[in-house]
Amino acid sequence: MPLTVKPLILCSQGMAAGTHLLEVVAMGCYISPVRVDVSARLHGQRREPFSLVGLLKSPMGLMVGVMVVAVFLLAKLMESIDPEDMKRVQKEMRNQPTPSFNSLLQGRG
Repeated sequence: MPLTVKPLILCSQGMAAGTHLLEVVAMGCYISPVRVDVSARLHGQRREPFSLVGLLKSPMGLMVGVMVVAVFLLAKLMESIDPEDMKRVQKEMRNQPTPSFNSLLQGRG
């Protein structure tokens, strides 16, 4: 079976520019050495500075934002419920049996 090698970038501090021989040592397997050309140019990228807007635009920031809004909306909704209705609903919930995990799995929740 042929071995397919995709382009690979190897970085090592202190590696001199020029041609190097890359050898792979693996038990029970022979892979012929490969000649690698290392250029003297360094391709570095500057790290983006911290941005609150960038954080809020990220998927995790959006999820946190939606959850915070939901908490505030639900708190306002709870304040608007009539106290007598709230007591009635709490009493009904106490009288219901707590479903077991097996009954939830079987759909008898």
